[in-house]
Amino acid sequence: MKCAICRRKLVVIEDVPANVCENCGEKYFSAKVSKEIDKLLESDVKVKEN
Repeated sequence: MKCAICRRKLVVIEDVPANVCENCGEKYFSAKVSKEIDKLLESDVKVKEN
């Protein structure tokens, strides 16, 4: 699947723990989770294509 806007490959990672700001509701990842996502995207992990 490709992003409709930039036409690059779209990657969906399920079950990622996120925090939610109590003031505005913005969702964000901790530094640890962000680093793990970066490692995953840079690795040769097989991805399921739709």
